[in-house]
Amino acid sequence: MSKIVFIVQQLSQPRCIKRIQYFKNSGYDCLVFGFNNGLYTENLKNVGFDVKEEWFIDKSFIKPKKINIYKKNINHVISQINNDDIIYAFGFEIGTLVSFLWKYKFIYEEADVSAARIKNTFIRFFFVYLDKRIIRKSILTIFTSEGFQEYLFGNVNPYSYKTLFIHNKLHDSFIDKERPIGVEFNDKNIKFGFIGLIRYPNTIVRFANIVGSNFPQHEFHFFGEVEGDSLNQINWTIFPNVKFHGKFKNPQDLNSIYCKIDINVVCYDPTSGNVRIAEPNKLYESIFFNKPLIVSQGTFLQKRVEDLQVGYAINALSDSAIINFIQSITSNNIYILQNNCSLVNSDQLINNASLEMNKIKAYLIK
Repeated sequence: MSKIVFIVQQLSQPRCIKRIQYFKNSGYDCLVFGFNNGLYTENLKNVGFDVKEEWFIDKSFIKPKKINIYKKNINHVISQINNDDIIYAFGFEIGTLVSFLWKYKFIYEEADVSAARIKNTFIRFFFVYLDKRIIRKSILTIFTSEGFQEYLFGNVNPYSYKTLFIHNKLHDSFIDKERPIGVEFNDKNIKFGFIGLIRYPNTIVRFANIVGSNFPQHEFHFFGEVEGDSLNQINWTIFPNVKFHGKFKNPQDLNSIYCKIDINVVCYDPTSGNVRIAEPNKLYESIFFNKPLIVSQGTFLQKRVEDLQVGYAINALSDSAIINFIQSITSNNIYILQNNCSLVNSDQLINNASLEMNKIKAYLIK
């Protein structure tokens, strides 16, 4: 039987761990190789599978250096596998390199469209070309957002016959867990929260600073690891109502985290093209825990939130817009949004491993 050979761009990413667990639990012979940049390391404890080889790659490395490291280690992986094994490539860089290995079938999973980040028109066009090439060469491509397909192909994806959407929903361990009910909301003491990798100084950190400087009656809570010097822009001694709780384990700690906040701030920076087309896991987590979201205007996430009526979209790049928004929040509005969250069936919020694996298996046996 062919092995599934995972080459993971960020080993500790919960989505990647979840996907590997799916294959392992379905009886596939799996080999796991991957890279680690030091983030989310708590997530790698007790994952239920072995990592054959792991390589550290510093986030500060320039792109050519990273590509050389990826290429060297992918060649090393190839030296250890058979021609009939199937490679599972996580991420654009890994997918690009694997797509030039003509002997091997591969699955491509894309959760971040690199081209959307590029401002130079020529380079962006070239990255789109490479992305489409990976998809064309793959036996199956998995997108985590419909926004990615729209960005790459517009209204018609010529490879839709081998494209799957597996949204970054809650881990299937939540299937047997009772959803929390909406808690009493006090608009005189609102607990805003951000959960995840802490970055986006133009939006998330801006929002926290405004809570700290203008609304001492409210609180802002950060949960997660920090990218770069994002939190250095907050004066912690002056803003005692802005709190940092450090890293956490996903999915194990999610319940305890969400019970500490009233509103989830998911205002990623919309000046990033990838932010405008992504559908993050925070959408599904927030709805499951009945916590309204605040998202950035002009994003695919705004469309999803407004369709489900589970949150607000604001211009998080503007101090005055944030201030006006916070001043407009009422208990009644939040109760309505909490109720709308509770009306979304859990089946729409939690990954169904069996269903998703059945879809994937159909491509493996072709």
